[in-house]
Amino acid sequence: MRVYKIFKNFVLRLAFTSRLTLVVYGFVLGFVTMVIVLPHLAANRNTGFMKGKQLQEDTLERLLSEEKRSDGGDDRLARAVLNRTRILCWVMIRDGGNVKARALRATWGKRCDKLLFFGIDDEFAAIDLRTQEGKRFLAAKTFTCLKYIHKYHLNDADWFLKADDDTYIVMENLKYFLSEENPELPIYFGEFYNPYDTQYLRYNSGGAGYVLSREALRRYGDLALLRSVCADPGGPEDKEIGYCLRQLGVEIGDTTDRFGKSRFHYDRADLHAVGDVKQWYRDFMGARYRKGTDTMSDYPISFHYLQHYDIHIMEFVLYRLRPHGVVKSFKEVNVV
Repeated sequence: MRVYKIFKNFVLRLAFTSRLTLVVYGFVLGFVTMVIVLPHLAANRNTGFMKGKQLQEDTLERLLSEEKRSDGGDDRLARAVLNRTRILCWVMIRDGGNVKARALRATWGKRCDKLLFFGIDDEFAAIDLRTQEGKRFLAAKTFTCLKYIHKYHLNDADWFLKADDDTYIVMENLKYFLSEENPELPIYFGEFYNPYDTQYLRYNSGGAGYVLSREALRRYGDLALLRSVCADPGGPEDKEIGYCLRQLGVEIGDTTDRFGKSRFHYDRADLHAVGDVKQWYRDFMGARYRKGTDTMSDYPISFHYLQHYDIHIMEFVLYRLRPHGVVKSFKEVNVV
């Protein structure tokens, strides 16, 4: 009640006060407000700013700690793709001291669901199929490996990837691509060769790596021995495999992305980028030959002709190197 009476008397007094006096009262009230209230507002603003800054620092620290834990930032989408599609990888190695195979096993090979080495080397627990060594026997050795995988590992994976020891495979990109494909269809994927645009000579590059569906492998294991065309290969490995699979009704799948860009590559990335490739490669690619980084997919799958140190460099660039503060969002490139 006392406060009410004081306020009432103040209002009545103002009603009978001159304009000049009111101006003086207003100035005094404004000055008092500035002296008393504003310091509190500034303090609250500084406190809010510090809290916001601390929140930023805490968020950054949390993101950095998560990045250290996963060694690759937010890889939840990649892990989901990796877990959804099963791939058996198999590599034929040379005898003894294979530094490329060692680099392969330490990098992209560890992302295969199953990794098999064929050859004579205890370090890699290589499977010795007692085949003849040498480039002229490569196709026959490849056929023998396929027979072994069909017999012992047909149900261990959905897809079966053949790669050389000097090839680098970006497994997340391969599994992402295959996530839209059906392994029960007779099909195989890779870098498509069509020498001189002929109708009858079509196959996937061996160096770039190629991947067979489970049905394609099943047909090879069940029918290859019944077809003489698959019995005694003597030409280039990739050509012989392609011709054999074609006779078994296995189709060649398109691996370009939705923008028409390449994903499998028979050579190194830098040579594809500048077009420093051999003439035979241009002839084998036919009308589809192009060069430049803008012709390669943002989600490439393979590169070839790498030294062991190139394989480690690829691993570092893809999974460790990053510009500070730049986060790239996922882009859909599969043909849907």
